[in-house]
Amino acid sequence: MIKFFPMISTHTLCGRFCRYITWVCIYSITLNGISNALGPLIDRSSEPDLMVDAYSPCDARHPTCFWPSYVNQVFGYMCTSLVQMGCDNLVYNTMERISTHFRILEHRMLLLPKLVGANKCQETRYLKQCIRDHQSINETIKDLNEAFYEQIFIQFLTSISVLCTNIYLLSILDLMSSDFLSVFAFLCCALIENFFYCWYGYGVLMSSLHVSDAIANMDWWELTKESKQMLTFVMLQTSRKVYICKNAISTLTPEAFVNILKVSYSAFNILQKTSKK
Repeated sequence: MIKFFPMISTHTLCGRFCRYITWVCIYSITLNGISNALGPLIDRSSEPDLMVDAYSPCDARHPTCFWPSYVNQVFGYMCTSLVQMGCDNLVYNTMERISTHFRILEHRMLLLPKLVGANKCQETRYLKQCIRDHQSINETIKDLNEAFYEQIFIQFLTSISVLCTNIYLLSILDLMSSDFLSVFAFLCCALIENFFYCWYGYGVLMSSLHVSDAIANMDWWELTKESKQMLTFVMLQTSRKVYICKNAISTLTPEAFVNILKVSYSAFNILQKTSKK
């Protein structure tokens, strides 16, 4: 568990931005749900279709069966979307709070000589507390990787096929049709979701590297010999890059997001050429 600094609240530093991202996710999920829910109602040129082509215990062509099944599917779709959004925001919020703790640690390192003054005993105790806080942040990152590694890995692995198939569907559907709008809304939600994962993961990476820069830029020559040796150890620890879910597919960086788009577009071109033959 990360120990909260008494002078600065992480809730104050990242709460507003986390709420902003949460509202962006809510709006995108709502737009996607509305576009999918209105599709069967707008396109009534043929027999009524449900949101999901699933088994129905009765004939969905009759209104007495269509409307209960339709409401049930809309309710289930929104519930699953909200659960998915909740899991995503939990990861976003955790990564943002980790970045905030790194920024607090960076700020404290810069002000270390001014904060301790001439009290050498307090200097050593203060520096040891910073080291313990850095270790607790790394433990939190380890716990985050262990808890959400499978979720993020599957998320990025399936995103390639999802983006590819959605782009292909957009290329063959009629512009501004109900199916086109629903697929387009889902594609936007998938892009936003993956982008936030990569953006927050990149924020953790850069915030961790800024701690070592702060140590190099501080007035370290004013400290004692013991403190300088401890700072050398901290610099070695903080100079190592910290990745969230580091592997060949789902390393959370902007480069990973661009690579997913490239692979999806390449798969779309192959699928389009194959369908024309």
